[in-house]
Amino acid sequence: VALALSTLSLLLLVLVLLSVPGPIKGLYWFQVDGQHTGSGPLKSGVLGWCETDTSNCTYAPLSDNGYLSTKINTGEALTVRMMLPLACYWAIVTLVSWVLLLVVAKVGYAIRDLDSITRHLRVAVMEACVLCITLFGNVLCWLAFGFGRNAFLSVQNGGGNPKSGQAMETTAVAALMSLLSFFFAIWGLHLRLRAAQKHWKEEAVMVRRRSMALSAQG
Repeated sequence: VALALSTLSLLLLVLVLLSVPGPIKGLYWFQVDGQHTGSGPLKSGVLGWCETDTSNCTYAPLSDNGYLSTKINTGEALTVRMMLPLACYWAIVTLVSWVLLLVVAKVGYAIRDLDSITRHLRVAVMEACVLCITLFGNVLCWLAFGFGRNAFLSVQNGGGNPKSGQAMETTAVAALMSLLSFFFAIWGLHLRLRAAQKHWKEEAVMVRRRSMALSAQG
């Protein structure tokens, strides 16, 4: 479940990165009407903007736009421009970590005797490290959403009357998927440790009985 949710979160972040001024024109950060810009409707994305009427798109920072630079909080817009790709890259690292852990766990969580306990604990520590990676990625997603919303509100408070293009909402859903992935992973680790603890106790009892039987025979 955690792997599936991490994959979904990554796909949503990739969609946001491919939005305006990228190939997905129907997804954008916000749109400002032409009566405000003086040069036609303007669609802004995280990585740039497009002038709707002319299809003139650029990956330049929003601060380079004469109109937006007077309305938006350029510091927050620049932060989102850096934070969102970083969250996407980190989501890739998280996904690869989960895939590697899934491969290792098939062997590491197999308990056959008391000698398997050490290996099991090592895999559990590895899973805890992947949980930390997942948590950090989730923090990046929420920060990207938070700064993006604040920058959007700065345009709104500046009289720009922006219309949301669902990019912020998509980022929030990606962050929520990442958060759910983290919680499901914690629950899965908890269940595996409980099952292992039960198995270890059974193995310990069996070893004690064998020792007692050998002592009685000796």
